[in-house]
Amino acid sequence: MADSLPDYIKYMLEGAETSRSDKSQIDILQRSLAQGSVSARDYETAWSNFKQCVVDKGNVEPLLIKYTNGM
Repeated sequence: MADSLPDYIKYMLEGAETSRSDKSQIDILQRSLAQGSVSARDYETAWSNFKQCVVDKGNVEPLLIKYTNGM
């Protein structure tokens, strides 16, 4: 799919033009590409949006496990 995070982000941005991605998703991808990484804030926002989507579809709320080492 991609050899690096920036390459993967570029791939996702290309797909965002033809998919149902909303502006907030595209903004996160663009910031991450410019920074060379995904900020903790953007990661948590993306996770929260994903979790809400899963719940809205009638599924059980997924859990995000945070380890003491930051992973």
